[in-house]
Amino acid sequence: TTTYFATQVVNGCEGAASAVDVEIFLLADAAILVSTADTACLGEVVEISGNVQSSPPPFNLQIGTGSSTQARFPIYTCYGYNYSQSIYLQSEVGGAGMIDKIYYNWTSGGTNTSLWDDWKIYLGNTSKSSFSGTNDWIGINDLTEVFDGVITPIAGSGTWFEITLAQPFFYNGTDNLVVAVDENSPNYSCTSNFGSYSTSATRGLLYYSDSNNPDPNSPPSANFSNATIAK
Repeated sequence: TTTYFATQVVNGCEGAASAVDVEIFLLADAAILVSTADTACLGEVVEISGNVQSSPPPFNLQIGTGSSTQARFPIYTCYGYNYSQSIYLQSEVGGAGMIDKIYYNWTSGGTNTSLWDDWKIYLGNTSKSSFSGTNDWIGINDLTEVFDGVITPIAGSGTWFEITLAQPFFYNGTDNLVVAVDENSPNYSCTSNFGSYSTSATRGLLYYSDSNNPDPNSPPSANFSNATIAK
């Protein structure tokens, strides 16, 4: 969030200058924006211009370490349809910021990726630190759809495949982070293994089926839960 200065609108166009918080998304370059107007009236479009600066360097955060793998999170590729939720703690994620890419470490198996590459991804800020049961899903109203498309998996123990989000997500730095993956390819390829790490509580829920494509708006009871989730 960057602080700019704007004229406060009082009864039209009057008022003293006051600070306004502005959130800027998807700027390729950071610009210093300058308004040509002395005042801004309610509903008025104000032209801005600015000098372009170099972009800040990218910052990548890996959650989870080690060489362990598992075959259930983010999805279980031995079944046609999947819906999973995984919780990452604030202590793991860190401070507030924009998330514009997600990476997964696919290590082996499930090599016919066209049978499990149709994903929707949702992100959310959540007060939950674990799941208490198979129906303890985080509701769709607390999630934001950030990706809907075909992923491009790359296999290898030290290889991470990248998913660029269509809509960057603002992580608030206070709550925990939930990542939900809805896999909609109607077939399967047994069985992909993903880099993972163990936690001390049940932080992953998964529903999988060959015949029933779960609706994230009202997911069925999970048929798998675990404390080990994807890195």
